[in-house]
Amino acid sequence: MELVDVYNERYQNTGESKERGTTTETEYRKACFVWIINSNNKILVQQRSKNRKHYPGLWSATSGGVSAGETSLQSIMRELKEELGIDVAEEELTFIGTYKRVNDFVDTYMMEKDIDINDITIQPEEVQDVKWMSIDNFEKLINRGEASDTSYGLFKNYYDNYYKRTVEFINGKPVLRKIVD
Repeated sequence: MELVDVYNERYQNTGESKERGTTTETEYRKACFVWIINSNNKILVQQRSKNRKHYPGLWSATSGGVSAGETSLQSIMRELKEELGIDVAEEELTFIGTYKRVNDFVDTYMMEKDIDINDITIQPEEVQDVKWMSIDNFEKLINRGEASDTSYGLFKNYYDNYYKRTVEFINGKPVLRKIVD
């Protein structure tokens, strides 16, 4: 039995825990996603196992439910290790935002890391394949119904507006500037 912490509609922990899948329509749990981008501006995506209840066979970012007593940061680090065999440190992950779905809040992270596909060990119950893909190609998969867009909008907004950018003040107004490598 997997327990999850229960949150209210304002993302406040109620202090209650319940078995996963038993929250009511006015209760929420926490989920998390991580978008990994490499130095070639490609994202690491995984194809969900055909046997998964939600989004079977679709490409997506690494994700998972947050267990009771766990932070989303701890959860995403655990999911990366379980699903792909990837060890990461907290400081490698950047929190980019939260949004509310039907019955959960989704904390989303981003990480810049070059990972050799050959070093990945997939958990077959969860994942059937993994690959690096351009953002444009991932969007094409979404449009064809071959990828999940869950948390993608938040990632894409962060990528377009904040990734590798710095704020400069010009005439007292903040201006985002692209950081040139």
